[in-house]
Amino acid sequence: MIEIITMLHCEVMQPQPYHPDHAQDIFILSAGHKVPSLYALWGVLGWVDPADVLTLRQLGSPFQGHPSYPHQKWLHCSSGSLGIAASVSVGMALGRKQMGNRGRVYCLIGEGDLNEGITLESLRIASHYKLDNLCFILDFNQKMRDGESKIMVKPKQELEAFGLDIWTVDGHDFSALSQTFKMSQSIIRKPVGIIARTVKGKGVAAYESDPSGGHGSLTITDGDLQSFLEELEA
Repeated sequence: MIEIITMLHCEVMQPQPYHPDHAQDIFILSAGHKVPSLYALWGVLGWVDPADVLTLRQLGSPFQGHPSYPHQKWLHCSSGSLGIAASVSVGMALGRKQMGNRGRVYCLIGEGDLNEGITLESLRIASHYKLDNLCFILDFNQKMRDGESKIMVKPKQELEAFGLDIWTVDGHDFSALSQTFKMSQSIIRKPVGIIARTVKGKGVAAYESDPSGGHGSLTITDGDLQSFLEELEA
């Protein structure tokens, strides 16, 4: 999701450059287990000390393994139980509509979110209230912890069935992402669903080939880490 959140925070969300203290647009991470990517981006943007991010998941660290709202002021809600933050994003978008706030709400979900009934209920509500200030982005890597997701998830059919305007894009292509986000902002009286096709662990062969994309299944050494960094920089 690195390319997706980088594009959102550095180009798409208003004002530019985006800063959470001026939250006309906001970002919600529903696929909470992916939060280390968000922490890393915060470090690059200078919102947090990159050295502190290395305390990830340590006891007492504010950089928890899932987004924890009380511990990080840059978050708009806690998440991790799949589907919960998707429903929060709908509530935020609806509230903004009612208050006349022109800011948009961007919510990143994964295939796991689409397995949860609360997500589908949220999509139904978003469609009913015509929340055209709400954009769901699906990080569609077709892998889940217990195997390939294509057996259970048919995202285009499911999102269209709930009345979203659907766009499909290469989730690693900055130019394509930029164009898709800009074009989708013109949709009126419909929430937007962007299906970003991605490769889990892209750029590191060991992760790309792992059935779950390395989600808790790979043990690496310092030597492995150095090799992975060299792959990414090649």
